[in-house]
Amino acid sequence: MGLDVYLYKLNKPIKEVRKLKALCEKRQERVWKGKNYDKLPEAKRKELHEESDKIEADMKINELETEIQLKSKKHPDFELNYIRSSYNSGGTNHVLGDAIGKDLYWIFNRKRESEYEFSPNWKESKKRCEQALKEFKKVIEKTGGCYAMDVESHGFLSDAGPNDVLETYSKHLIREGTRINKNTAAGFGAYSCKEGQFFLNKPLRVRAIIPGKGLGLTDKGGFSNRDTMYLVVENESKFDWYIEQLEVISEMCDWVLKQKGDFVLHWSS
Repeated sequence: MGLDVYLYKLNKPIKEVRKLKALCEKRQERVWKGKNYDKLPEAKRKELHEESDKIEADMKINELETEIQLKSKKHPDFELNYIRSSYNSGGTNHVLGDAIGKDLYWIFNRKRESEYEFSPNWKESKKRCEQALKEFKKVIEKTGGCYAMDVESHGFLSDAGPNDVLETYSKHLIREGTRINKNTAAGFGAYSCKEGQFFLNKPLRVRAIIPGKGLGLTDKGGFSNRDTMYLVVENESKFDWYIEQLEVISEMCDWVLKQKGDFVLHWSS
């Protein structure tokens, strides 16, 4: 799961496309108006879905835009038409947000509550992307390519002493070591659970341990600020992947600006 962003070219002027899509959505809403989906028989649901799909097909909605399929020239391992950010701490939005306070939403000036289909100001987005890239590189240079990791991210504190901690570690080392040696799907070696965070196959290179504040789970299931310890961890790749993704986003903006017609981004969330 994560944020997925795709680039599309509109085959009609953007105002006309939005008008036709809004009309289609309105007609489809009439099909379902007054219906309690959960109480409908399966056969009736299928009938209504088919009726709704027919409206879209008759209006040729799928012909209004074309998904772009291009590889980046600068970084061929990346697709020029696709941006990805996972929801975990390694996702682009999290990494950029933690480092410079800017993310993909900021680069494209998109409000989180905006519509699924979004048309950015491509020239402005290009400038913002270059700004984010410049600031991100400065942070990497200043920190030596390290990042801060909250060692209590799960918020499950215990009364375990040194012997208990080593016993827990030993248990996971034996279990995961066996899995890794067998090359099973479960043998990732790096994972987190209520007992802690484990890096059994590739130990972290920790440069510092610094106290601070972080969000943690409360006894009632919510979140609140609590004392924590941050590990300053060396990133062996020096964040090369994130730098390359920003460079590809800049390349995408350049490519769109050289084309004729309207282009939009489809945001998964």
